[in-house]
Amino acid sequence: MRLQVRRVAVLAIALALTLGVLFGLQHWIFLTQTKMPLQAQLERMSQVKRVTLNLSSSTPSVNVVLGSVADLETTYQSIEAKVQKLAPGAALHIAGGTDKALTNASQVLSFPVEQGMVTGQFVEMRQDVVHDASNLHVTARIYVDSQNVYLALYDHDKAAYFIYSRGAK
Repeated sequence: MRLQVRRVAVLAIALALTLGVLFGLQHWIFLTQTKMPLQAQLERMSQVKRVTLNLSSSTPSVNVVLGSVADLETTYQSIEAKVQKLAPGAALHIAGGTDKALTNASQVLSFPVEQGMVTGQFVEMRQDVVHDASNLHVTARIYVDSQNVYLALYDHDKAAYFIYSRGAK
């Protein structure tokens, strides 16, 4: 009987060590095959100022802070392609350096953007957004594709970026 207790203890220790090694190996592979390459690829992009990866949670996400971007649509699509290649299913969040004027403008302009997306009247949406932005003394650039509406707001050297999903995938 004493011999069986010893065997069970040895087997339990061996199992715990094996699982520890396997989980450690899995984490190392994740770091070297996913997290580090994704971080490096995104940081190499000239428009990217900062990248924060949260890939080990139940809701993986990639947060990217952009510097000055001339074409938000192309930049976003390029970043999204890299994220989906190395971390499929991770949510992508884009931000820019913002200030009080841009925060206020984004709140005011969200209504015509949402209204344009619901009605499908994108020409009118663009006209309303550009007009309302100029009244707020900011510059707005808006792009539309089959999946998203991209809104870039500029106030001198500050910029804020917003991506509205159209729900099409």
